[in-house]
Amino acid sequence: MLTRRSLLTLAGTLACSWKFVTADAAPAAAANAARTLLSPDEPAAKAIAYAELAAKVDPKTNPTWRRGQSCATCDLIEFGTGRARGCSILPGRLVLGTGWCKAWKLRGS
Repeated sequence: MLTRRSLLTLAGTLACSWKFVTADAAPAAAANAARTLLSPDEPAAKAIAYAELAAKVDPKTNPTWRRGQSCATCDLIEFGTGRARGCSILPGRLVLGTGWCKAWKLRGS
């Protein structure tokens, strides 16, 4: 189960290891090629209740989910327009912009 304490610990660890991405598209494309898409069946995805389609999230199971929330509107996903982008919660992995997880945070808040 993902607790607030474990999420904050993970966020602190990620903040310490964060690397800034250059604006050049070629290195970003090469970096994305090395990362793999997160599957909802993986233990890391299950720990944060990751779903590939936010519209299919069960509100009874995930009471923090609200209509309109998705990885594309989350502050934790890398900026860009790609279908799959990196997420600061899961270094080295890609998540779909249509996805959702319990760590969702409104961009800019």
